[in-house]
Amino acid sequence: MKRLLIFTFALTMLATAGYAQGHGGPGGPGGPEGEHGFGGPAIIGSDGTVFVTKASSTAGSVDIVAIRSTGTIGWTATIADRGHLLLSDGNLLSTTEAKNSDGTFTSTITAISIASGTVAWTKTFPGHADPIGPFSGGTYLNVIVPPTTSGGTPTRSLVALSNSGSVLWTTAL
Repeated sequence: MKRLLIFTFALTMLATAGYAQGHGGPGGPGGPEGEHGFGGPAIIGSDGTVFVTKASSTAGSVDIVAIRSTGTIGWTATIADRGHLLLSDGNLLSTTEAKNSDGTFTSTITAISIASGTVAWTKTFPGHADPIGPFSGGTYLNVIVPPTTSGGTPTRSLVALSNSGSVLWTTAL
């Protein structure tokens, strides 16, 4: 009986993890809430502007809506369906990954200006790049480059990216 309960619990956990990965996770763009309207946690800027995502009328895309502290919509921007957003100084950062023909990955960080909703800059990294947190003047990224299909060793780096999109420094971990 105990083995049956453990097996059932493990199977449930695997199914839940698979569902979250296949649907962008609960609340994220492409997740259950994202398919039917607003999704993901709201991000609140220092001026009180609330940034939310919602399903776009464009297939494979997500709308970011800036709602000012007065309740008016400041702007709406459409981006490719991506993971979570990170507020860093005057930009909302979004990451998209592409699998290359040789099996490697490339990540592109896109900065959306919180003032206008326009693309401020984009920066591409080999491997998986994930913004992990802002600092005064920029954002830290965790960059993992897995081995290629022909072998090799994965590498991991901490990258400091400025608010204008330039790399300030990189440290191998």
